[in-house]
Amino acid sequence: MTVVGAEQVDVVIVGSRLAGCAAAVPLVRAGRRVVLLDKSRFPSDQLSTHVLVPNGVAELERMGALAHVLA
Repeated sequence: MTVVGAEQVDVVIVGSRLAGCAAAVPLVRAGRRVVLLDKSRFPSDQLSTHVLVPNGVAELERMGALAHVLA
């Protein structure tokens, strides 16, 4: 069944904070159509409790996100 006006995507990721975004990046780069869903509105005042592991900075750089994080 096709719903008129419905968006068709390859992957739906529930939760668009750090882990959801990190999962989405390689999928999009591989040509997949991805949508992220989150219960929060953005921008959000929600603080993140994530910690960067030793290779976290290198991973952010590889994803192209390091400059945004540092800003």
